[in-house]
Amino acid sequence: KDVFINWNRFSRYSSYIKIFSSLLCFKKSHRKQSLVQKHASAERLMLKIVQQELFSIELKALEKKTDLPVKSKLSKLSPFIDEYGLLRTKGRLQHSNLPYEQKHPIILLANHPIVQLKLIHEHECNNHEGTEYVRSLIQQQFWIIGLRNALRQIKRNCVLCRKRDATTPKPQMADLPIERTISNVHP
Repeated sequence: KDVFINWNRFSRYSSYIKIFSSLLCFKKSHRKQSLVQKHASAERLMLKIVQQELFSIELKALEKKTDLPVKSKLSKLSPFIDEYGLLRTKGRLQHSNLPYEQKHPIILLANHPIVQLKLIHEHECNNHEGTEYVRSLIQQQFWIIGLRNALRQIKRNCVLCRKRDATTPKPQMADLPIERTISNVHP
């Protein structure tokens, strides 16, 4: 299915979640869900659409159970499609007692507008912390290709971070008066 959505219409990630959850209210199976469940299923639907835009060739190859293209960015991640139709990476944590989302994070690209909004949302929700801290939180749920550079760019463009991390200008020292520079002069 080709779905065209103008991802640049809103500037907040939560706005998209609200819109998708209101769209899901038309389905009978979603009417009895709690608000948290509605938001989770709305986010899954939105991420599924984003993945169809980003990885259409890879998704078709995985559905047909053929090999991924050689030049694909996902070939090293050993991706698979989960029960919701989301593209996830396998990883080496199969036997750990971590939650399913941490064992198999959702694969995304950092340059998509929705992913950018998600990263900005996480940056703001975590009090404008550093790049590595926010990255560690995001990687518990998502495997985003190009994540570190995207977070650095977000931190660099954030007005609050620039104000907080600004350095004060150091004034240049004035020249010494003549009396102090002449040699052999008594105080």
